[in-house]
Amino acid sequence: EFPCAERPDAPLPDTWLKMDAVLAHWQALGVDGFRCDMAHMVPVEFWTWAVARVRNRDAGALFIAEAYDNDPMKVHQGNVLAALLGAGFDAVYDDPSYKTLKRIHDGPAWANDLDGTLAAQPPEFFTRALCYAENHDEVRLAARGEWGGIGMEVGRAVTGVLFGISRGPVLLYSGQEVGEPAECVTGHGGGNGRTTIFDYWCMPEFAKWVNGHRYDSGRLSPQQRSLREFYVRLLATCGAPAFRDGAFLPLNGANIFNPEFGRIEGEPASGHWLYAYLRIPAPKLAPFLVLVNLHRDIAFQNVRIALTDEARGALASLGESLLMQDRVGGLAPIRCIIRGV
Repeated sequence: EFPCAERPDAPLPDTWLKMDAVLAHWQALGVDGFRCDMAHMVPVEFWTWAVARVRNRDAGALFIAEAYDNDPMKVHQGNVLAALLGAGFDAVYDDPSYKTLKRIHDGPAWANDLDGTLAAQPPEFFTRALCYAENHDEVRLAARGEWGGIGMEVGRAVTGVLFGISRGPVLLYSGQEVGEPAECVTGHGGGNGRTTIFDYWCMPEFAKWVNGHRYDSGRLSPQQRSLREFYVRLLATCGAPAFRDGAFLPLNGANIFNPEFGRIEGEPASGHWLYAYLRIPAPKLAPFLVLVNLHRDIAFQNVRIALTDEARGALASLGESLLMQDRVGGLAPIRCIIRGV
């Protein structure tokens, strides 16, 4: 009972008009962006109409959809993520990549599985996928017993993968940068490893950064300070042209039979714990190699990475010997030899 392809002349539902009034109210107060909860449960026709109304009032208004294509409650028959982007949303949640990374730590997924996850998404998803490792619905990275029980340090590897795989925005959840573990029993949610879904609760680790409203990290531990500095470097790096505008070239597929790509004794193939990809910008701008170790204990040594033909072609103009600078991990520059270029 709303304007759609089958009934283009149907009258606008009263609910649509009320929702537009709500959006206009917040815009009048200066709000210029909206994160829309469970957007896949609302007809795409409404979003097309509502987003256009909002942008008639403010052309630069931002719309982000929390949406899941695998939810049986979705009301769109096709891929709802593509449909929401077509309706005007600037970004949709990258839940598929997040869930794959979570399964690597919890089992039984391998890092190689991320390539299939990404390939299954609509083409426009790469440009406008909002990547996250925490949000109010999901468990904290540092929550006890979650993400392999590694603690706050797991955030380095997880975001090192997720924050660079698309051109879309990234979400850093409040307190993530200091390893907030959500250990206390919190309101309606109880002790579920989340900083509450339906109410708000204290974040004692984040409060150490606030430090009596001095906001100077004064009470953080050295480990927390180091983690926060990592996120500063990571977010700055994600603003480079290679990530903002460049192409994504996955490399795990070329390394399945490469025994020097982080293979553990007894494993039949490589790509369980290491994930690698290139981000290639326009010519004459710096490309980036992302190589992430997701294993909780093993620091792999003497890793060699096989390149795809496409990757070799993208790097051909740089020569065989490259001096690589670590932009987020703090390691010294290393000399890399590319064979076969």
